[in-house]
Amino acid sequence: MENNNKVPVKLTKGFVFPGYAAWVPFRRRIIYSKKYQPTRRLVAHELVHVVQHEKYGLMFYPRYFLGWIFSGFNYWNIPMEKEARSGEQDHFYISWAEEVMRKSGLI
Repeated sequence: MENNNKVPVKLTKGFVFPGYAAWVPFRRRIIYSKKYQPTRRLVAHELVHVVQHEKYGLMFYPRYFLGWIFSGFNYWNIPMEKEARSGEQDHFYISWAEEVMRKSGLI
């Protein structure tokens, strides 16, 4: 995934759907579960979703849910999730995750 722009992102505790550790309900906010301490990998994954929000705007959720439907309702095969998992190993997203976590007082 190509991206060179680090937009300001807020990382906060809040409501997360059961079975999930975090989500991006709005473009530049990552909400993580009160049950989990976010990791660099998790934040890097969610930052890819932030970039997807920036790219697709209001079409983010329809695109995500259509991907879920066409993947046979299999989370692991949703194209936007595959893209986000690639960000978990990407130096750009890992270093950005560290910045976001540092600003949030988590590291």
